[in-house]
Amino acid sequence: MRVRILRLIVALWLTGSSLDVTAARPLQSPGALDRTVETAARPIEFFGPIVTHPPLRPLSAGAPQTITLQVAPDTLIANSGASAVVTATVVDLTGTPVPGVNLGGFVSPLTGGALSGFSATDGNGQSIGVWTAGTALGSGTIEIGDGVVSGTASIMLTAGALSTIAVAPGSITVTVGTTTTFTASGTDPYGNPVPITPMWTTNGGTIDSSGVFTAQATVASGKLVTATQGAISGTALVNIILAEPLSSIVITPSVVSVAAGLTQT
Repeated sequence: MRVRILRLIVALWLTGSSLDVTAARPLQSPGALDRTVETAARPIEFFGPIVTHPPLRPLSAGAPQTITLQVAPDTLIANSGASAVVTATVVDLTGTPVPGVNLGGFVSPLTGGALSGFSATDGNGQSIGVWTAGTALGSGTIEIGDGVVSGTASIMLTAGALSTIAVAPGSITVTVGTTTTFTASGTDPYGNPVPITPMWTTNGGTIDSSGVFTAQATVASGKLVTATQGAISGTALVNIILAEPLSSIVITPSVVSVAAGLTQT
């Protein structure tokens, strides 16, 4: 039996079969050995996640590795000209502040404002600049970098407190008993829109919560429709008139010739 086993091993070697690693087993009967050879001939399969990592930029202590930003405050009123302090801190891979790094940056979207004042980082690895409020309401980001690494911070532009309510139409002449719909819009001191749900009142008839006005049944001028929210209100001028009385009737055609038995409209 040992001779047969040796022959099998030599035959496998000479035919160039790949050597597969299997767990050692005790010698068994010829039939069992054949099954062992079949098992060994199967390729070994390995299962598991393949983890890849992006190549790292070669850095050394002293080279900028991380830039962190602090914006105070991170929310400004749009169109107000207000500003916030932006502090950028640069450290190397050991967490040590890096001085002398020239920084620049931008605000996204462009309507979010502008940056100014950044210079080379000081001994604490810091450079301080200014963010000036832009014109568009909404969120955005500030990005500061040295051309290789950068850091970002979130910002927000909001509207200020309600300061004005405008009612449209601002002036109107209506007939007794007719209806007209008024609308109201709110703005802050900088012209930014402020959502409102005003309370409607009038001294010239009735008006519902949606701004639908019905003229009263008396002739009057200089009546008001008012939209109010909190301490802020806006008005529209209403002149109420009677319907014009009938003064004439026109029949068309004014002259016509019609043959006997025919019709004419």
